[in-house]
Amino acid sequence: MQFFRFAIVGGINTLIDFGILNLLMALTNIYAGFYYALFKAISFFCAVLNSYVLNKRWTFQKKDKFQLQEFLKFILISLIGLTINILTASFVNSLGPQWGLNEVIWANFSALCATGLTLFINFFGYKHLIFR
Repeated sequence: MQFFRFAIVGGINTLIDFGILNLLMALTNIYAGFYYALFKAISFFCAVLNSYVLNKRWTFQKKDKFQLQEFLKFILISLIGLTINILTASFVNSLGPQWGLNEVIWANFSALCATGLTLFINFFGYKHLIFR
């Protein structure tokens, strides 16, 4: 049941992540390179803040008060996930649009690949290292 709730929270976080990423790309007309990676980092971090609140309270049902040490551990696990997320998205994106996809769809496909991988890494870290 926890993984199901985690997946729902992940879906919400993905909407936040992709929404902010696409907003930044649309505002700048930048879909690749350094700024794409920067946009991906910004969008991912916004999703992580939402993730902490929803996962703590709903997924893992921790009712205790805010604890700075717990939050910092959450941020550390999330930064590891962020690194993997950005590296994966940037690597896939660096291959250039494939299968006739345009650069916008390819940038989103790259982000989706990264999200899938990061989902499992973060669940393991949050469940076993943060919200035991």
